Amino acid sequence: VYGGALVLVSPLLVFALTRDTGQLSWIPAPSPADVPIVLSLLAGGRTPLGGAVLLGAYAALAGAALWGTWRPGTLEGRHVLLASWVVVPVAGSFAVSFLKPIFQFNYLIVALPGLVLLGAAGAARLRGRWAAALLLVLAGVGAREVYVQHAETNNEQWREVAQLVAADAEPGDGIAFVAPYGRLPFGYYVDELGLEGRAPVPVRPEMGWALGQTSDDLVSGALAIYPRPADDELLDLAALPHERVWVVLSSDEPGQLARLEESLGAYELVEREAFVDVSVRLYERSRP
Repeated sequence: VYGGALVLVSPLLVFALTRDTGQLSWIPAPSPADVPIVLSLLAGGRTPLGGAVLLGAYAALAGAALWGTWRPGTLEGRHVLLASWVVVPVAGSFAVSFLKPIFQFNYLIVALPGLVLLGAAGAARLRGRWAAALLLVLAGVGAREVYVQHAETNNEQWREVAQLVAADAEPGDGIAFVAPYGRLPFGYYVDELGLEGRAPVPVRPEMGWALGQTSDDLVSGALAIYPRPADDELLDLAALPHERVWVVLSSDEPGQLARLEESLGAYELVEREAFVDVSVRLYERSRP
């Protein structure tokens, strides 16, 4: 069964490793430290403490499900299936990511049913007070994490970013989005606020403000941005002709700032401003 499944998905794996250069290009290469973070997010955590508690509770329940059956000839097939349901997608995604990074918790939701069922099997084996206590932890902490996600999550302040850049921009300035998709919400507010005449020239992606600004054009704009091979390339400030370049970074793109600093060349930072989930930096070419 497993061999047949591997044969069936092998064309998709080959395509993902060799041909896909679009929407996954923003994912960084993982490290071992990312594994518990991804697992805690998969368990429902949205804060470091909440994620650790939820992951610990699931680990205790999974241990209870496997304990007592982890002896030669006694490991129940259903528990093997449930454990594999969690381990195989996570371990496989982590391993593949050294060839093409794909290790993101939202792409591992296929493992979530296995995790929940393995926890339920552990609760059924424990029963009594321990099972009740762990289930209460999952319910209570999980509810709090849901509240944190929905009640305390702020929207990216693209309107404020567009206003700041347009107000401080000078003729001849360029603007680069380290994550190219940021061009879409920024461009929307350029159009909404009538800032076309003051906004800098887009240099990454090279997509004029007349394209993909309105809600009707967002889909076509996304299709114009994401498939670009340039999305995989490091933003190279030194190769740009502009004396001043505005660089927009979003908080959900790990490693952006480190990558950017590798490409500074003759540019130096002269201004920076942080907004909710978005930051803006102005670089100016150093004068001899």
